[in-house]
Amino acid sequence: MGDKLNLVIEAFDGISVTVRLSRPYDVGSSDERILVAQLRDLPQINYNGSMSTWTFPLNSNSAVHIRDKWPQAEWVTEQGEAAYKLVLSLEESVERRSEMIGRFMAAARDSNGVLPLDAIPSPPKGHVFKRMPMAHQLVGLECVRTSPFLGLFMEMGTGKTKVISDLLDYTAQHSKLGHPLRVLIVCPKSVMINWARELKTDVSCQYRVAMMCWTSATTRRTLRDFNLVASKGGDFGGVETLLELVRCQDVAMQVMLVNYDNVKGRLPLLKGAKFDVCILDEAHRIKSFKAKRTKAILDLALSCGRRYILTGTPLTQNPMDLFPQFEFMGPGMGLLGYSSFYAYENAYSEKSSWGKTTSWKNTGKLLQLASKWAFSVKKKDCLDLPEKTFETRNIEMTPAQQDMYNKVATEVLLVLESLGTEVTIQNILVQYLRLAQVTSGYIKTADGREVNIENGEVKIDELMEVLEETNGQKVVVWSRFVHEIEAVCARLEKAGVGHVKYYGAISDDERQRAVDRFQNDPTVKVFVGNAAAGGLGINLTAGSVVVYLSNSFSLADRLQSEDRTHRIGQKNSVTYIDMACEDSIDELVIERLAKKREMADLFTNPVEMLSSLKDFLVGTIRK
Repeated sequence: MGDKLNLVIEAFDGISVTVRLSRPYDVGSSDERILVAQLRDLPQINYNGSMSTWTFPLNSNSAVHIRDKWPQAEWVTEQGEAAYKLVLSLEESVERRSEMIGRFMAAARDSNGVLPLDAIPSPPKGHVFKRMPMAHQLVGLECVRTSPFLGLFMEMGTGKTKVISDLLDYTAQHSKLGHPLRVLIVCPKSVMINWARELKTDVSCQYRVAMMCWTSATTRRTLRDFNLVASKGGDFGGVETLLELVRCQDVAMQVMLVNYDNVKGRLPLLKGAKFDVCILDEAHRIKSFKAKRTKAILDLALSCGRRYILTGTPLTQNPMDLFPQFEFMGPGMGLLGYSSFYAYENAYSEKSSWGKTTSWKNTGKLLQLASKWAFSVKKKDCLDLPEKTFETRNIEMTPAQQDMYNKVATEVLLVLESLGTEVTIQNILVQYLRLAQVTSGYIKTADGREVNIENGEVKIDELMEVLEETNGQKVVVWSRFVHEIEAVCARLEKAGVGHVKYYGAISDDERQRAVDRFQNDPTVKVFVGNAAAGGLGINLTAGSVVVYLSNSFSLADRLQSEDRTHRIGQKNSVTYIDMACEDSIDELVIERLAKKREMADLFTNPVEMLSSLKDFLVGTIRK
């Protein structure tokens, strides 16, 4: 046959292309047989015998195949050809990004503490940072700045929020949209205030922030200085919040914060806003492809412009975790080789005759594909991390727990009023203790029994989320209550997480064994202790994440317990996380500890301490 065998692309439906051969192929020609065989081997390809056509998803894998094997392919559909060229341009950007990341990682491994200048990308031209990013953050910024979608797989404590804040600031200042840059950040509710704080720290353009969820009185007071709109309080979970934000036209950027659990109920509203940028923070929370939360997020993705996911642990259980996260970034694009979850599942898992997954396969290929669309960094790759970073997780109590807290707080106020001039520090600390026990999930009855509050372990629930985020880092957990320590250990035992415990009632020999196991046994991931008992004289440098479930008023206990991990022998920066129930005594304690010197003043002035506690309680009891 005279004419050269060619591929004709006849149709494109937005996801898949339909193709045919320009003529019947010559079975006697080895070249033509190989071309057709390679076409038939494309993932998810379907053959229509009656029409002599094939249909397959247009993704990076198939686009590269067409480019390399059918360079003269004829495109009947202009839309399909445009999509094909876009996919190939993304592939070219992958090559440039891979080269930049490879250069940085090689320099980080080989340097003696100083990175060569050619290993660090230059800051975006004409942009002035409000706070200069670190070297690895500049690499991350260049990756997301030049990509319409990307995963930032940055280990906890490496500053991925800073990378996105700088991206948003740069994009808003250089936008040619004709309207303020509209940004949606989907994140756990517990970190919303941290996002508002980070934006305030790193964004220099004019912007406004709204929160599409119920916000506590304390949160609203905190956010007044962080460009919050709709700050008069209550449940701004609906259209009112978005309208308040959109009305702010004299700014360069409008930022909506929404927690994962609110997306499904507000989906039509969020889709209608057509956000220019959508961020998923802690994106591993959509790891279950069949969950309603995940389906809502994937539906939302189609209406957004640029899409980025942030997590230190993209894969928390098995390779199936990755599919929905990458599907959010590139809906229908098959970034991991397949646009169908079921085809993806079959490609990377082995199943028994009754359909149960028995093992995983082709994981090397999967990780290679995933790395094309992500920037990954661990603490060991970062030479300029701060020694300590601090964050607070703001947690909402359950209704039963909140009712109990209101009841106890009202009783405490009556007791404080009755003390008069007889007030002592001990009187006040006893009342504080009653309130702190409620936020830790239990109450102590008059006869000395410790009774759990129904569904009251909200701090432990959040702790389990933190453990998922740590990506294998060892974690130190401090609590002032033995009851809470035992509750944490019971939860860890149930989850199969290796742990040790350390508090006053445990013998000296058992305590030392606990420390030694945490330091030296790779299967022991969590140390759970009491700061008063373990804050002195022990070494916990194996841990690089420290969680305070509950604090005492003792500044000495706090500083000493912080130093158990941050001392000679520690090779990583340390992240400290405080758990605080909203509108509760937790917030007052953390505030006082943060001020340090004022704490000492309060301990020597019971009248001032009494007044401070009474004022705080009056403002936090929910009606």
